[in-house]
Amino acid sequence: MSTRLRAFAVALAAGASLLTSVAVAAPASAAPAPLGAATATATATNSYLIQNCDGRWEEFMIASGGNLVHQYQVTPGGNWSGWVSLGGWLQYDIAVARNTNCAIEVFGIGGGNSMYHIWQQSNLPGGWSGWGGFGGYLVSAPSVYYMSDGRLRVCAWGPDIIHHCMQQSAPSSGPWIGWF
Repeated sequence: MSTRLRAFAVALAAGASLLTSVAVAAPASAAPAPLGAATATATATNSYLIQNCDGRWEEFMIASGGNLVHQYQVTPGGNWSGWVSLGGWLQYDIAVARNTNCAIEVFGIGGGNSMYHIWQQSNLPGGWSGWGGFGGYLVSAPSVYYMSDGRLRVCAWGPDIIHHCMQQSAPSSGPWIGWF
């Protein structure tokens, strides 16, 4: 069962007030589902392509059930794997970036309107970390940026009409610094 939240914000523009209402669907549980290996059919949101350092492409999207799915080229320029679930429950859209160590990282807003991320980790079965949470209360899709030294910064809008951000403390690693 899901609950519905409504966030209201007031902004002043040219001396007039503007009332904005955003409807947000949230699941009963606040945490994303654990990393899974189930095959999924991707049908829901925009897809995001990013290239691995070895030349293979990966594609990510949120499936109709809210879980993150991806497919990847088995070899550079070769066949695709088919869609595989990385679990979670996400709303809005996602942001995808490649770290300086070549690990791909995906960011999304999940249960409780908190930001979560998952990243490639070649030493783990399945090659992906579990979901990590940043907290926060956010009402938009995340955006990810590259800082001049190679660190990632990820931001999303809060109901207070402020673009809230976190960033890596060092390129390709945490802990993450934020919220600011």
